[in-house]
Amino acid sequence: MKTYIRIILITCFCTKLFAYDFKAVNERGDSLAFNILSDSTVEFTCDEKVTYPDYNYRYLTCDTLFIPKEVSHGGKTYSVIGIGANAFNNSNPSIKVVNIHEGITSIYYLDGRVASGAFVYNNLQEIIVSPSNPTYKSENGYLLTKDGTLFLAYPLGSTSDTLLIPEGVAQIQAGAMLGAVHLKYLELPLTLKSLSTLVLAEADSLNKLVVKDSVETLERYSLGCLGLSELTIGSRVSSVNNDFLQTDSVVNIYFRTNFPPTIQNYNASTFLSEIIARGSRLLVPRQSINAYRQADGWKNFGENILPIEPPVVSTEEGVTISWVQSFSATGYVWYLYKDEAHTQLAMSLAFDKDGRLQEIVLNSPAPQRVGAANTEETEEDATRYAEYFSFTIKNLSANTNYYYLRQTLCQEEVIETEQGTFNTTPGSDTPTAIQDPTPSLPAIEGEDKVTKILQDGTILLLRNGKRYGICGEEHQ
Repeated sequence: MKTYIRIILITCFCTKLFAYDFKAVNERGDSLAFNILSDSTVEFTCDEKVTYPDYNYRYLTCDTLFIPKEVSHGGKTYSVIGIGANAFNNSNPSIKVVNIHEGITSIYYLDGRVASGAFVYNNLQEIIVSPSNPTYKSENGYLLTKDGTLFLAYPLGSTSDTLLIPEGVAQIQAGAMLGAVHLKYLELPLTLKSLSTLVLAEADSLNKLVVKDSVETLERYSLGCLGLSELTIGSRVSSVNNDFLQTDSVVNIYFRTNFPPTIQNYNASTFLSEIIARGSRLLVPRQSINAYRQADGWKNFGENILPIEPPVVSTEEGVTISWVQSFSATGYVWYLYKDEAHTQLAMSLAFDKDGRLQEIVLNSPAPQRVGAANTEETEEDATRYAEYFSFTIKNLSANTNYYYLRQTLCQEEVIETEQGTFNTTPGSDTPTAIQDPTPSLPAIEGEDKVTKILQDGTILLLRNGKRYGICGEEHQ
């Protein structure tokens, strides 16, 4: 697959020859190449004619490059306002740091020739932009537009294996991380709307990637991570290109969206065919399994289409509820009812965005905070939060049908709902209750475990088989 991507690039760009109009030296005596843009402006560019991908010619030996603000040639003085095609490719492997002054307002990127972008296949460790530059800025060594909405270039020689793209970035430039072979951990922002062509092509060291809920489209070859073994796609992706993913691994693909995304340029014989043939799994919300099993392309996963989260599982003591994490959520609410019409509320539970219990309301229109849930977070739970949330409600009424409704909230807006039913099995006659490991109970003889229970609409404390009121008085 990696060969396939490279063949595409070579086919498109093998005849591209790099040239320059003249050479001039900067303040440190480095001889640099420039192209004339107008009677008064030039751009810094590549030095010699080089045929892709044979970047072996080295003409600069400095490790830090200062692009001059002005250069002279033929009796004229030119302002340096741009950086041209392939200016920092592997023909300049010695350059580790580049300083971009405030006059640079143009950098070569697209025009259909991804492989000739100014920073494609670079060896840079850091890109530094003058704070006075009106068009660009640098942050942690990478290049952004001044407003921070477009991520332009990543220094592929960076010694860090982690990249946290900041919130505010709405788009990543095509080819911005092309060849990022040392990158092991990448975190995308919630403001990102799409992944462009070749954004992560040849980012072969990435083995786990989360594409968050804000992303709506995945373009051709956007995910060319050949070592990828786990891919999570957020709940808002509505379309993917037929060739959005290339990997040489068996990969678990977690799709959070309830509806199978539309496949652009769909080709039945090539859509994820190699990935599926290796036995890769497609994990989707449990209520959407049938939709994926019937959708063109996705149905080819066959028996390897599985639920992304475990089902709601009831026992004789209660029920374990679970749900897929939404990266856009600010909280979640679960409602348990004793009737299908959802009129007899048994309880509601409110969770924060990290799946931790915040509030319980027991059969009452007025919220009553009854303390923390009886859950101890383990190291395994903390790891699991990246995939789904899970919570156990104990001491429900035995042999009872319950009907649940889950709402995923973003601020006050409901962005996702799920509903269903379960039945608690015989074996417990305990009133509806929530275990509370830290109750507030007056001093009473005995120090055994205390449980808060609901009896005839009143919250009581159960200990040693006896019932007490909140103030400590004993109830029959």
